[in-house]
Amino acid sequence: MIGSGLGGLTAAALYAKQGKRVLVLERHDKFGGAATVYCRKKVNIEVGLHELDGLDELDVKRRLWKELDLEKQIRTVPVGAFYKLRCVGDGSSFVMPDGVDNAIQALSGRFPQHSEAIQRYFSILCSIRASMVRYVEANRTPLWWLINGPIFPLRFWPILRYGWSTLGGFMDKLFGDDEQIKITLAANYQYYSDDPYRLSLTHFAAAQISYHTGGGHFVHAGSQGLSDALVEQVRTAGGVVEKRRNVTDILMKDGAVVGVRHERLSNLSKKHIPGRDIQEHFAPQLFANAAPHCIEKMLPETYRNSFMKPYHGRRLSPSLWCLFLGFDRSPSEFGVDAYSTFVIPEHYTSFRDGPSEAYIMADPDNERMPPYTFVDYSQIDSGLNNEGRHFAVMCGIDHIDNWDKLDDEQYETRKQQWQDRLIAALSTQFPNIDSSIVYTEMGTARSMQRYLNTPGGAVYGFSPDAPRYVTGISTSRTPVKGIYIASAFGGFGGGFTGAMMSGAHAAGEALEDS
Repeated sequence: MIGSGLGGLTAAALYAKQGKRVLVLERHDKFGGAATVYCRKKVNIEVGLHELDGLDELDVKRRLWKELDLEKQIRTVPVGAFYKLRCVGDGSSFVMPDGVDNAIQALSGRFPQHSEAIQRYFSILCSIRASMVRYVEANRTPLWWLINGPIFPLRFWPILRYGWSTLGGFMDKLFGDDEQIKITLAANYQYYSDDPYRLSLTHFAAAQISYHTGGGHFVHAGSQGLSDALVEQVRTAGGVVEKRRNVTDILMKDGAVVGVRHERLSNLSKKHIPGRDIQEHFAPQLFANAAPHCIEKMLPETYRNSFMKPYHGRRLSPSLWCLFLGFDRSPSEFGVDAYSTFVIPEHYTSFRDGPSEAYIMADPDNERMPPYTFVDYSQIDSGLNNEGRHFAVMCGIDHIDNWDKLDDEQYETRKQQWQDRLIAALSTQFPNIDSSIVYTEMGTARSMQRYLNTPGGAVYGFSPDAPRYVTGISTSRTPVKGIYIASAFGGFGGGFTGAMMSGAHAAGEALEDS
């Protein structure tokens, strides 16, 4: 296994449980990739996503969690309302409650002229999700296509009907030119894509309705606990998991994988300094918890073009900027009253403004502020920090073009400029909150690219564009025999669910092939 993100660890744990010999090689000094926690100035900082979706009856992860016995090892904490929306322009706010019926009631009260369309919106999204769950579950059984082929249109009509639709186009048909309700319904769409008019409706529906029906959940004490639980399962099953090992070469023979060459990293600062401890291990099956673009560079040159052929033309997902904030007083003392608060700037008045938001940070002197979410972990029993320290994060969409042409000094200067502006904007929403800040650290698309080793800092793998999301790659297998993609690039997208399901899918296909 190359890498130890959630997708890789899921594949490794499932594979090891089947009696297979497993070796996980991680180049960092922590396992988990983005699902990690670290400490700065007595503040524990959650690196991963803010919440886990679903865990209701239709959640495809439930079988996986049972198989990995995670229900006994991991405690999850409900986060309450889906999100709160604050609009800078008119000072209005709206709370999106958890639960479909509650959401319909709240939205119909806010937008009574769209009450019927709101009902239809949730009905369609629920039907899409249910159909996709049936597809995933039924596809596990032998002779699936023989049984379901003749009645496929009947059983999976919502996928066929809306598989080529985008979120933006779907919203336009339902709500016309009323942009406010679109923004209210999908304030968080930039967690999936940078453009609602390219974002697959089926992808959005599966994830969004999972939050609405099953609620959001935080892994108590942070996502590091989930990563560590998977590591322990690999070791318990006889596998080996090593830190600070960097795979440099994939060894091939007669068109198939036969092993890997890896080295010790003796320094984990900004510039990795290779050690002298170079080893080779036999590996007839290789899980890549990484982007195909990274695996390509490890292959002998003669295999690279054929390996990348299925991925040509696939658009990368957006990246994110994150401003981590440590406080010595609870943000609730300054008016924060929600776990997730989405702040919409005055200039952002239409869904079609979405794509340009990813490039705002290219110019710290412009007057526009990006839309962002403020997540206050003190609002729940997160288990992250003891009394006297509180953690929150500001987060928004980003693009590598904002940063990659800057030298180190220019990069640090621009980051500091944006950090100052973001804190000032936060203080406008919650007066004097800046007075309690004891720690700040900002990550950008450039940070994501370096730390996660993902091209452009693409945190969600390939962009789930329509219709490619439905008609595209549905296998973790690659053109090189024995290599399987077990990451956000593996066909299920990013986040907790996407990464873990990609890992499970990769393990299943590898077991079939073995």
